[in-house]
Amino acid sequence: MPHSRRAEGGRATQRYILTRLGHVVVVVFLSLTAVFFILRMTGNPAALFVPMNVSKTSLSQFAHEFGFDRPLWQQYLTFLWQALHGNFGQSLAYRASAMGLVLGHLPATAALAVLSLALSLAISVPLGVWAAMRPDGWLDNLVSLLVIALQSMPIFWLGLLLILVFAVDLRLVPPSGREGFSSYILPVVTLSTYTMAAFLRLTRASMAEALGQDYIRTARAKGATPARVLVVHALRNSLIPLVTVVGLNLATLLGGAVVTETIFSWPGLGRLLLNALLNRDFTIVQAGVFFISAVYSVTNLAVDILYAAIDPRIHYT
Repeated sequence: MPHSRRAEGGRATQRYILTRLGHVVVVVFLSLTAVFFILRMTGNPAALFVPMNVSKTSLSQFAHEFGFDRPLWQQYLTFLWQALHGNFGQSLAYRASAMGLVLGHLPATAALAVLSLALSLAISVPLGVWAAMRPDGWLDNLVSLLVIALQSMPIFWLGLLLILVFAVDLRLVPPSGREGFSSYILPVVTLSTYTMAAFLRLTRASMAEALGQDYIRTARAKGATPARVLVVHALRNSLIPLVTVVGLNLATLLGGAVVTETIFSWPGLGRLLLNALLNRDFTIVQAGVFFISAVYSVTNLAVDILYAAIDPRIHYT
């Protein structure tokens, strides 16, 4: 009987994963379709990339080279067929593979995202747990003030302030670019404030709720050590909301931290997509939307699967 239940649970998990993968395909398809038609509504990109005094023949050659002279429905079907094979065409500005440019800028964004999340978690989780253990104490009040300060602080203002103080006045770190470890410090600190407030508030609230549950009192009554009660029983059961927020923020940051990357001239995905939007570089925008929508969907699926590993009471049907 237990073996049969495990087998049924495994099949239910497989069905759930396959269903969610189907949702991923639908989301990516709808995202690509929406961005294709929205971009075409902004006008003909040939007028932007071809000099104003160019002949009509050269303009027509440019439009023909990138397929802009064909009917819209033909462009759409061609786009879907090429996207199915991972081909999003050449960038209008760089004359290089659009997906190659997106993937080429991904490592810089991924490094910035992972380091920022790691810094946020390293500070917010211990502070949140400590504040929850001593409600209404001085640290709990300090954490509340810190959350308010971080949430009300504009990212662009903080980034410029850090550049002014630590790069211009003190000359301790470079003000922009990505060269060496020191160039990571200012953008990582700036970007970590984007997520730290949410992690801190959520950790404190979840831990405070968990510490008031009956199973915590039962564990203490059975003689469990304070460390075991805190880590095994309270912290583990309060992780699910935090895991959800961490997963969503990771997907957001991997899609490009546009403001931070622009302030620090960071050669990442967010800055690439911003320039592509301003220049109406269709192919890069389409490749970027495909990547971001896929990352969002897969990250959400991974977070849902992780729930069962954190809390054995969760089952998929």
